[in-house]
Amino acid sequence: MRSSGNWLQLSLAGDRSNADAVGAKVSLTLASDSGQGKTLTRWVEAGSGYASQSAFPLHFGLSDATRVESVEITWPSGHVDRLSGADITINGRTRIEEGGRVASLSTTVAARPEIESGAANADRS
Repeated sequence: MRSSGNWLQLSLAGDRSNADAVGAKVSLTLASDSGQGKTLTRWVEAGSGYASQSAFPLHFGLSDATRVESVEITWPSGHVDRLSGADITINGRTRIEEGGRVASLSTTVAARPEIESGAANADRS
């Protein structure tokens, strides 16, 4: 199964705030050839998923966008980090620590690896 469109995931790690960054607000501005692009906003939440379990990495669907202009993170402590989009991996995962330290976790991740591994295991039966 192939996904269409670009995407990215951000994993946040609090320092002064809680370690999982629950309560952080992330605003991601997409780059646009005609000036300021669209801004997408996500919050790190706890207890809002299936059976009150949340996936802490924030997923952003980017459609056809290929660049991020900027990322602004408002941490639960009140600290605000403003980052250049050049630090963010498109079609991959990026870890951001409170204070602005950025690390790319991967450049490409399968859309649904559990399906691929399940299909591979089914062929071995």
